[in-house]
Amino acid sequence: MILTFRIVNPNPFALSWTGVKVNARVNDMDLLPGVSSENGQVEALGESVFKVEASASTLGLLRQVLNFQGGQSKLTYALEGILYQGGLSSGGIPFSAEGALWDSGQEL
Repeated sequence: MILTFRIVNPNPFALSWTGVKVNARVNDMDLLPGVSSENGQVEALGESVFKVEASASTLGLLRQVLNFQGGQSKLTYALEGILYQGGLSSGGIPFSAEGALWDSGQEL
């Protein structure tokens, strides 16, 4: 599965990266981890899109199916990751987003 991310750079300088690590969680369970060594850049005060190939394990999918059969009333997600900037000591820039895709108790 290909995960597509849009990155917004609100800074007055360009932002570049040398790799990315991501994880998509559904209902608080890891489902789609992925990594990419592709370089990227977003200009100052600009936006860019990058893609990461991620894969779900059979066990992870089975857990999700069993969770829904057990009467799960909502479907939440959390995306988290790190944009690496190169070098061992440079660390990275963490990012995250979360929300609900479906909730039987609320209108979305």
